[in-house]
Amino acid sequence: SWFVVLACVDRYLCSSPHARVRRFSSLKVAYRAVSITAIIIWLSYIHVPIYFTIQDTLDKYSNPSPACIGQKGLYTTFLAFYYLTMYSLCPPFLMLIFGLLTLNNIRQRGKQVAPVSDSTTTATVDARRKRKTDQQLLVMLVVQCIVIALSTTPLAMQKLYAVFTASWYKDPFKVAQDNFFFTVVACQSIVGHVLSFYLFTLSGTIFRREVMKLFCKIFKICGCYNPNVQRDGTHTQDISKTKNFWSARSNMQLTRNRVTSRE
Repeated sequence: SWFVVLACVDRYLCSSPHARVRRFSSLKVAYRAVSITAIIIWLSYIHVPIYFTIQDTLDKYSNPSPACIGQKGLYTTFLAFYYLTMYSLCPPFLMLIFGLLTLNNIRQRGKQVAPVSDSTTTATVDARRKRKTDQQLLVMLVVQCIVIALSTTPLAMQKLYAVFTASWYKDPFKVAQDNFFFTVVACQSIVGHVLSFYLFTLSGTIFRREVMKLFCKIFKICGCYNPNVQRDGTHTQDISKTKNFWSARSNMQLTRNRVTSRE
């Protein structure tokens, strides 16, 4: 989720109307940001190997099985709020903020009008194409932000519910209901991350185009596809050479007709 936040920040920097801000949207800055974020996330989870222990629990068949469980008490409450803040609220909130800022930058750049000339016409076409690409990337990010928020929030709510109701008396049926709900929302929390490819494919034209290019490269490496070769039965014809041959032949025919008409 935090790497998606970095992608939203990069979209904001790339779409900024100020050249000084756009300079931060580079591979060098991206490598540093990813490295620093990975280190910070690793340090923020340093409490897990300290306060989590392996304990024997009973499965549904009343057989003892080892499980990794956090210490009960204050740490359980801290863990619930930690998950809610660092995983469910902060990443989608930052994604939404930088997504709106990116949309604002795109609108501001769309209002900029330059004098028309041959050189500016080409620049305008390139700018429109880049703006369209930025809009498609923004749509992809917004869709992913919404899916991540919807998939992670129920699990955070369930953890808070488990903390606040830990001292309540629950009959076996209520315990079974809570366990079933926890299993459902735990599986749902993974959906937002495993569906990224399908979300991008459905919501982004540029992503579908890049996927098709990737498959074409793979088929070309495997020898199953060549865009310049047409296969017809057992005969193989080079399309580019065939086009050049017929164009040269038509030019020769036109030249002969002109000479004949002059005579």
